[in-house]
Amino acid sequence: VRADDVKKLIANTPSSGENLLSVMKGELTSCDSFDFCVAFVAEGGVACLVDVLAELKSRNVPGRLLTSTYLTFNSPSVFRKLMEYDNIEVRVFQGNLHAKGYVFSDGDANTVIVGSSNLTQAALTCNKEWNVLFRSAPQSEMVREVQREYELLWNDPCTVKLSEPWIARYEELYKRSKAEKRQANAASIRDLENALPLRGERIKPNKMQELALK
Repeated sequence: VRADDVKKLIANTPSSGENLLSVMKGELTSCDSFDFCVAFVAEGGVACLVDVLAELKSRNVPGRLLTSTYLTFNSPSVFRKLMEYDNIEVRVFQGNLHAKGYVFSDGDANTVIVGSSNLTQAALTCNKEWNVLFRSAPQSEMVREVQREYELLWNDPCTVKLSEPWIARYEELYKRSKAEKRQANAASIRDLENALPLRGERIKPNKMQELALK
């Protein structure tokens, strides 16, 4: 089977026993280097990969991870966690980056996964996601196109190298954003209570509102 012939959809399908996490673990174990580009990174997503990331660190397998400040979703703690891996260079696009892609190189070919999954536990394991995997020779036009786009974002003027001073500044923004979201959510619930005939019953926050209020 030629490298260009390998294409498949990864949809976190329980019946097949395959999810994006299992595929990524296999690719990371056998790659010589990797490049990730994801809008969101969560501590749960890093925790899912902690064993294989520790192995890659011990073997000094180089990696790059490009993420973002989009919606101030990423926590300062997850940024600090990423800095523990000295074999992985992390950069942050300071803006509305919403791309999700994973590239694994082993010398002979590149495996590319592009789709809807961020680096979060749910997205890697159980969310209804669509991710397309293809494996192709390094010189193929599709691989080169992905690499060109990655390098453009990696070297964009809005992109900065992750560092502790940067995280400290971001942490202030993150705290303000959290406080503003809590206030906005509480105001939204109050507006609903005032607008609807509740007959003595109070509106209960949904799960997303409960998270925002914490």
